[in-house]
Amino acid sequence: MLAFLPMLALLSAGTAVGAESSDEWELASPATVGLDPVLLQTLVQKIRAGEFENIHSLLIVRSGKLVIEEYFKGADDRRGEPLGTVEFSAWNLHDLRSITKSVTSALFGIALAGDPNRLLLS
Repeated sequence: MLAFLPMLALLSAGTAVGAESSDEWELASPATVGLDPVLLQTLVQKIRAGEFENIHSLLIVRSGKLVIEEYFKGADDRRGEPLGTVEFSAWNLHDLRSITKSVTSALFGIALAGDPNRLLLS
């Protein structure tokens, strides 16, 4: 389950850990929205330790509140040209392509599959 959590975290939908864009989100601690803070901190530590490759950021929003906003350093490229190691932040632009829509829609479907009657706005 922990290995799948970084992908699911994109959809999960004190204060948010490392929040850089808090002016745009209401912040919440993991526990106040029903998430395990120890599990999430373990995930962040494992990403920082390099146990998961090529993760630039982890943002978790649940019940409309930003729970975690973390950025990591790692290799990046622009249109196939290596940029070297980059310290990512909320302000880094990314070279994203159509795969983003496909992955997001697949993960959204997986997240809803557990409870198809779940309200999307809850």
